[in-house]
Amino acid sequence: MATKKRIFGWLTVSFVVVLLLLYFVGPRVFWVWQARKMVRDVPIAGAMPRDLPTFAANPTRGSLVAVSNYEFEVPWSDLDRARMKTIGAMSVVPFLSSTTLIVATPKWNDAVSQTGKDAVANIVRCVRGVYGPAATQSDLAFWSAVYSTNPRDITFFTNPDRATLMGMILMAKAVAPPTNDPTIFRLHYGGFQGFQLGNPDHHLTTAQILVYDSNGGIEITISHRTQPEVMGEFSQADMNRIITTLRHTDQKLAMVEVTTQ
Repeated sequence: MATKKRIFGWLTVSFVVVLLLLYFVGPRVFWVWQARKMVRDVPIAGAMPRDLPTFAANPTRGSLVAVSNYEFEVPWSDLDRARMKTIGAMSVVPFLSSTTLIVATPKWNDAVSQTGKDAVANIVRCVRGVYGPAATQSDLAFWSAVYSTNPRDITFFTNPDRATLMGMILMAKAVAPPTNDPTIFRLHYGGFQGFQLGNPDHHLTTAQILVYDSNGGIEITISHRTQPEVMGEFSQADMNRIITTLRHTDQKLAMVEVTTQ
């Protein structure tokens, strides 16, 4: 009988130890595994921001695009005017060469002002929990924190609550960009700061410029339809033409306007 009691006692202690390990170590193990899996499945989750190496722009004669109170140049002049449109805060600017711009002009605090149970609001709370209130003072600070989150920082020694918050931020980092290319360029040019998501040198069909100034922000997604009968892709020099000519204007437009140069 004494032997059975000892065995039962050891089993009880072992069970409690296992439960404690699962409680304290379980979340860390899960998020370490999940972070590594995300990097394999969605490579941009593991990308870390780095400076754009060159601002050399394509000088080809093109078009001037004006959206809201911003304008910029593109090296394309074959506008498909019949398909150009503005839907709410989003403008679509298609070109016959199969390149399309999708432009939005968010406010400087669109993301960080979200409340309630909205998905973005949840990530804002996660960012605040990991990096402090300064990381949610503006959308630029928010996205800087999201895109700078490193999956390697989630280890078996990370506090379980922090590991969970960082894991949620990594999920946002994986799904927010319109491209899966593992490149995040840091942009700082002409009073604008932000990011370029995707490297055209990797033969992408989609990349994005997201920058902010003191007035707000502008998000420019460049998409190139893959068609066998249409040759050519957009390049970094094409994107640099947008970056280096982007400027704020005093006149705020209700509809997108495009002028061929």
